[in-house]
Amino acid sequence: MRNLKLGMICQAIWAGTLIAATSVSLVYKRRWRLDGLNVPFFTYVLYNMEIILGLLNCTIVHICCQWKRPRYDNVLNQMVSILNEFGKFGEEQDLVWLRYQFSKYLLVGGFYFVVIVAVDATYYWKVIVSVCTTGAYFVPNAVQFLSLLQYAYVVIFAYRKCRAVNAILLAVRYSLRSNFKSYCSTIRTLRKQHMLLHRLVFQVNRDFGVLIILAVFSVLVAISITCLEMYQYTHEKTLNFSTIHYVIYSALWVLMYVCKLLIVLIPNHLMVNERDLTGMILQGLPLVESKEFTNETLKFSRQVLLQKGPYTANGVFVLDLTLLVHVSLLYSHYDHFS
Repeated sequence: MRNLKLGMICQAIWAGTLIAATSVSLVYKRRWRLDGLNVPFFTYVLYNMEIILGLLNCTIVHICCQWKRPRYDNVLNQMVSILNEFGKFGEEQDLVWLRYQFSKYLLVGGFYFVVIVAVDATYYWKVIVSVCTTGAYFVPNAVQFLSLLQYAYVVIFAYRKCRAVNAILLAVRYSLRSNFKSYCSTIRTLRKQHMLLHRLVFQVNRDFGVLIILAVFSVLVAISITCLEMYQYTHEKTLNFSTIHYVIYSALWVLMYVCKLLIVLIPNHLMVNERDLTGMILQGLPLVESKEFTNETLKFSRQVLLQKGPYTANGVFVLDLTLLVHVSLLYSHYDHFS
């Protein structure tokens, strides 16, 4: 208990230090970017929104992580319970795979941030500007990236377990010949696990809903201002090393923002597809002369039917790849209007 309190105090101090450093950096960055410049009103609004959302994201991530601390234990207990049930079917490799994959994601993400910091430093060649850019942009984005990775870990875990449910159902489908009662307990267990997986994803979307909404809005604003800056910098200018350097720098930022969207959208998209596939597999089970088996499959089918539909971020928008299409259409219309 003492170690837990000490850890919470250390985390609170670390969070306060990061937020204070980010605030100071943002004040300087805002003055350096906006003061003394004849900036159009819309561009001025976007700059300020980007700055405010960056600080707000960093603050809310730390506050929510402390506020939702009991939910971590709840989610972990649900995952352990699901793993124990799947252990009966010999499915035990998911945590090893997830640990390996997310270690790679962390390494790739860390390397990518280092590359952007290096490109930023070589573009401005001013220590104070590079330090403030790191505090104003890299720190909030890194904190947000780590929080979204936690979210993606749980959803991908649920997706892989849902895929395991479908694999077992397919095995049952191809081996279903006789002794139907022996499969009833299997169907019953799979139905329970399928419901728990759906509930787990639903709960984690609710817990991370505010962070996801802020992340999406911050990405929209940041991509808008980055593309606008890129257009203003390269419009009617000769192609030289400085221009190419700036385009590469801006493209790296845009790619990072798109990746943050994909961290949220791809796991949900995979989970919805795999969850809906369960209904198709159940529909393909052969008709058998066993009332108990038929009742179990009907209950399972009814459950899957009630779970239809994509997941949402607190009901604000749908969490699947169609959101990325809508964002692309939004920017294409914006460019046409501009």
